[in-house]
Amino acid sequence: MSFSPEQFTEKLNALEDTQVSISNSSKWLLSQYTEADQVSQCLKEYMTQSGLSNRRKMLAVYLVNHVVQQGKVQKISQFETAFASVFPGVIRVIYPKFNEDLRRKVRRVVGIWKQRGVFSGEVIEEMEDVFQSAKSVPAAVKPEEGRVSLDQGGTSIPPELREVSALYDRLHKNKHNVIGIKKRFDEAINELDPHSLVFMENFKTVSKIGKVATETIQDRQTVRNELISKLQKLFEIQRAALEQDQIMLNEIDFALDSKDPEQVNQDAAIEDVLPTYEPATGDGGDSSNSDASDDGSDNSDDSEDHDVRKKRPADLAEASGDDSSKRIRDSADKEEEYEIEGYTATETPAEVGVQTRTVRLHQVYKIY
Repeated sequence: MSFSPEQFTEKLNALEDTQVSISNSSKWLLSQYTEADQVSQCLKEYMTQSGLSNRRKMLAVYLVNHVVQQGKVQKISQFETAFASVFPGVIRVIYPKFNEDLRRKVRRVVGIWKQRGVFSGEVIEEMEDVFQSAKSVPAAVKPEEGRVSLDQGGTSIPPELREVSALYDRLHKNKHNVIGIKKRFDEAINELDPHSLVFMENFKTVSKIGKVATETIQDRQTVRNELISKLQKLFEIQRAALEQDQIMLNEIDFALDSKDPEQVNQDAAIEDVLPTYEPATGDGGDSSNSDASDDGSDNSDDSEDHDVRKKRPADLAEASGDDSSKRIRDSADKEEEYEIEGYTATETPAEVGVQTRTVRLHQVYKIY
């Protein structure tokens, strides 16, 4: 099978930090030993490209370590020679950009190569020179794949966010495992042939892969549910704190308004406009008494007039000793009959009463 740089790049992008993933990619790469020089050049271009995460670069170092050690065991020396020509230059590019943790891992791998004689002493010495020159340069603290570290510049993560940050880290580390195992399952299930003689054995293998993929995804779901729960709790805490902040703002506004000079002057002006009432004395008191007496006399006159109006003309005539009392009484009786006969449905009792009083007053004034 001829070497395909595209296929090699796909395998590098699918690498995971597990023994199974690295071992499977190493087996495929060892089968391409006749194209070792092309493999090494493709690896160099991949590891030194801009934008590649440090994690991907470190996984490629692990792959090279597995390939050269297995090649030494299997007497495949092509990769040892091919990688020796390019790898010191790769280390010179990627090592200064690593943080201290990744630098330590690279030094450990190179130490194993030195101990087991994987590369020549000159190659090992060249890589160690890179380590020595990088000591004067602080280890880079570069966020992985767009992540921002709050520990930079002495800034610490607030206690309320530490658990959330830890859960995010777990999701971030588990992300590539989930993608890799799911991709592996998809490939295995698609290659499953029901007409194969070993279909049952292959199906059992695919089932095991599916079980691992299921467990991996379920673990990530558990982490996500826990993360959502903690975020909801933080949301409720912050919403309550926001309401308290608004209450304090309202109190400040109210206090400032109550002490505002313009508002105070306006309130004082309103108080000056309002009238004041004082008890009357002297002539005022006599005037009130005289008014009360006048009102009393008027009330008595009205009472007398009312009594006169209540009396019938005949009674008035009798009281005065007039001989025409009979004539007046007869006239009053006729008037009563007229009042009864003159009532219509369109007249209300009040209207009839008004008419009756009017006729009687005419009779009284006629007599006098």
